[in-house]
Amino acid sequence: MLYREQKKGPGSLCRAPSQTSGRGRRWAAALLLLVIAGVDVGCNATPLPGQPKPTPPNGAPTPDTPYPPVPSPSAVTTSGSATAAAEPRAPRVFAAVDQLPARRELPDPFEFLDGSRVNGAADWQRRRAELKELVQYYEYGHQPPAPDQLQVVAAGPRGQGVASSLTLNVLLRVGERQGGFPITLALPSGAGPFPVFISAGGLNLPQFLERGYAVAELNPRDVAADSPGRGGLFYTLYPESDAGALMAWAWGFSRVVDALARLSTIRIDQLAVTGHSRFGKAALVAGAFDDRIGLTVPASSGLAGNGNYRFFFEAEGKNERIENITGAFPYWFTPALLGFVGRTERLPFDQHALMAIVAPRALLTTVGTADHWANPRGAELTHQAAKIVYEYLGAPGSIGIQLRPGAHSMTEADFEAMLDFADARLRGKPNDTNFDRRLFPKPAAAIPWVAPG
Repeated sequence: MLYREQKKGPGSLCRAPSQTSGRGRRWAAALLLLVIAGVDVGCNATPLPGQPKPTPPNGAPTPDTPYPPVPSPSAVTTSGSATAAAEPRAPRVFAAVDQLPARRELPDPFEFLDGSRVNGAADWQRRRAELKELVQYYEYGHQPPAPDQLQVVAAGPRGQGVASSLTLNVLLRVGERQGGFPITLALPSGAGPFPVFISAGGLNLPQFLERGYAVAELNPRDVAADSPGRGGLFYTLYPESDAGALMAWAWGFSRVVDALARLSTIRIDQLAVTGHSRFGKAALVAGAFDDRIGLTVPASSGLAGNGNYRFFFEAEGKNERIENITGAFPYWFTPALLGFVGRTERLPFDQHALMAIVAPRALLTTVGTADHWANPRGAELTHQAAKIVYEYLGAPGSIGIQLRPGAHSMTEADFEAMLDFADARLRGKPNDTNFDRRLFPKPAAAIPWVAPG
């Protein structure tokens, strides 16, 4: 069908680069795949006189028709296919802080609240579900369901050369409330489909593209404000939610997964998420609560990420503690966490439990040995505890840690580790890197439990 080109700004797909250039050919192919996937390319093309209004392929929406409902993460397999969603139920209510037992060690992830222990794979799934309820109730707040509707609108290419990228607007509706946020998608050379990293920023984009990975980048602050007051899209859509910003940002990662699942350019079964510092915490929460995420990489995520609440090692520098993080950023959490200030031994889990929820999917921790505030020795301890669960589930190679010299940043060494680990765990490429190299001795009292026999 022929269309009359609309006069658009330089960022519009209607004014995409010349198809005679390498960049133009790449984006022409990418846009064709977007259209095939049913994504609105946003050109508002007008049919020539006598031509009927175009019908999008595969039942995709027009401005006059609603987008089909998006399946919730719990109803989507790691390959991205939908299954029937379970009916929502009321959140479970747990004991007050004063009624919880005090445990100075990292709590046994295999022990149910009633004192019984996991006995087999089915039991682990029940315990995993219990852990998810616990971390929502006491730490991050509850993850709401996926929105009623989601639409992806391609806004236009931007950038030059290998780092050329496409802007996608993710539009959402929950009941009568609606809004959206942008993401940028960069594709490597070639025909695809491509494995993908979803990032909260800070990656060396050419390094990932040259290794054959697409990169989808969001700004979590477009999803929820990084400030008190519950501002931003998430709280507009879910004004009654008890979720803190970390859970809200994790929900944003999952909405990017929803968007990418619509694109034939992306291997949704080879998908990783990563973020740094506070967004590394959010990436870890996303990995725990969205089973479509094949690899989770929290970078320098510290306390409330892969740093635990109980063990601190401050000979060379101060570690962040619960009173520091909840004093500076109380809005990152559900209010219940503030009840554990000065009483972290009563927390019925620790961050190794959050990492264990990810299992047996791939998980890589990265942290600098001089990043004292992020407690690198504590992060290694948390990794060791979580690995016991991975071993129990028969996936010891799916969890790794990258401890490297340096402070609070993401470095080229981190990027290489992410890519090597992704190649091995998502793409099945051989790699002889040791992702379990340990630098610190384990405190004898930290992990007194073992996996069930």
